[in-house]
Amino acid sequence: ARARPRPVRPDARWLTKPRSTWRLRFGCIVSTSRHRAPSETMSYFRRRNSGSGGRRREPPPPRINEAAVNAIFDRFKSEDDPETMDFDGIAELGEAMGIDPAADLSILVLAWLTEAATPMMITRGEFLKGMQKLECDRVEDLQPKLAAADPRLLDHRGFRSFYRFVFMFQREGRRKTIEKDLVKAMLEQVLSSAHLPQFLEFLDVSKEDQITIDQWNSFYEFQAKIDVDMGNFDEADAWPVLLDEYAEWVKGGKAAPQS
Repeated sequence: ARARPRPVRPDARWLTKPRSTWRLRFGCIVSTSRHRAPSETMSYFRRRNSGSGGRRREPPPPRINEAAVNAIFDRFKSEDDPETMDFDGIAELGEAMGIDPAADLSILVLAWLTEAATPMMITRGEFLKGMQKLECDRVEDLQPKLAAADPRLLDHRGFRSFYRFVFMFQREGRRKTIEKDLVKAMLEQVLSSAHLPQFLEFLDVSKEDQITIDQWNSFYEFQAKIDVDMGNFDEADAWPVLLDEYAEWVKGGKAAPQS
């Protein structure tokens, strides 16, 4: 008798999709979107914090009071567009949460979870999406919820999504560069790295006034792979020129570049 084909297990259906349309992130397979913080992110934290092992069904989508979420959004919406929360509104939300938006990572985590598509702006729909992931409909609950979703608790691959999002969200319009001084502040806020003190010192003496997205993204990989003393730095590797200059500066005794 002819053997019957094996059925595809429900939890393996993603294997039947073209590999190019999927990306591994947060230990899950999710459909690609450049710097998306998918709904699986919060499931990841819930599974990790619950301490339960074995296979189990995913919980149903969280139920929140959407009217309450819309009321929060209306408190901080833009005067020019009631469907957006602009830079000032985002800062006011941070203050209502009892944090310093310029120093606390929570606002950037919130923007990441909303999958905000426009720099320094969150739409009403994006805000609702983020609050659903957080299972939150009260301002006073936001800060502890965001603290529990801190992306710095993720591994290198998982944190990379947040790190790249930060640059995109902090841009001015569609520009692909950010002023060096702002980048230095962003790095201090977002990244904990043995490279960071001397890299910030290098940026002070670098002739570059603007940092590109490629330089920003590449530094994240560079600081994870290359020793602080540049002992394993290889000039043949394809790093941006800025990082080549950084390596030369360290190996040369951190002398100021010649004008």
